[in-house]
Amino acid sequence: HNKDKITARGEVGLDYNWTTVAHEQVRSKNIFADFIDLAKELDKPIVIHSRNGQNNTEGKNEGISDALEMLAGMGAKRVMLHCFSGNEANLKFALEHGWFVSYATVICKSFKHQRLAKETPLNQMFLETDAPWLDPDSRELINRPWKIERSAEIIAEKKGITKEEVLRVTTENARKFFGI
Repeated sequence: HNKDKITARGEVGLDYNWTTVAHEQVRSKNIFADFIDLAKELDKPIVIHSRNGQNNTEGKNEGISDALEMLAGMGAKRVMLHCFSGNEANLKFALEHGWFVSYATVICKSFKHQRLAKETPLNQMFLETDAPWLDPDSRELINRPWKIERSAEIIAEKKGITKEEVLRVTTENARKFFGI
């Protein structure tokens, strides 16, 4: 009924940080598959939240890889990997599929994220705060939207371009992706 009012499906995915037991991970995969199918049926982009687990003894740890494999296997086309926390192999896989990668303001503190952002083409990149989480200045839940400018400065420095160019292109990417 309301598909014309919806800009995207999400935030959905596999979070093995919280879903640590094998049978729950299987259930999460089944539900995730339903969301992928729905996004395709509605012809809407899908926003992915996937995270790896740590030291899961009863289930897998590779939530990001599992999600990427499901997306590719199910033929998802318009994908944004929200608050990307994957590794180089995950990034390469996503970029080869033409998907977007969104970097949160954790990039201000994380050399890993800075390295990955440098390897991400600007035309496949988004910026986000994941507010109120991941504040670049503190551990408190006070992140604000304007702090993406700090992320843009770091990315611009790594890529040898201006902050304004990073902000312009990533904003245009978001407008196109969400159809706004």
